[in-house]
Amino acid sequence: MSGGVATVGTVIGVHSLNTGRGMAYAPVVEFTDTSGQRIVFVPPTSSTYPQVGSSAQVSYSPTDPSGAHDLSNSAGAWAWPFFTGVCFLLLALVWYLFLASAVRRNRAKRGIAYQQITQT
Repeated sequence: MSGGVATVGTVIGVHSLNTGRGMAYAPVVEFTDTSGQRIVFVPPTSSTYPQVGSSAQVSYSPTDPSGAHDLSNSAGAWAWPFFTGVCFLLLALVWYLFLASAVRRNRAKRGIAYQQITQT
């Protein structure tokens, strides 16, 4: 979080959710802000079960600690869109190369046919 305060929190519980495609787990994270206030929040779910008592890297705004973010599980937030984007770009590149090759072959055939007509 830009301009945020980084600290270490503790997983004090776990919420489980059956998504229909499997289980999803959301850790309940507790940390103490710079003013000494105890803050508890639930970050987004993950497919891995968090260990109660484990540490969690937390970032929060000093003006709104309740909007904290769990940085220790941030890979799940960007991995799916990133890999989907990479796959899309690779597919687009293959499609472009296929079309470029087809256009070159077509132009080459027309060029040969045109040369044969003009030479006779």
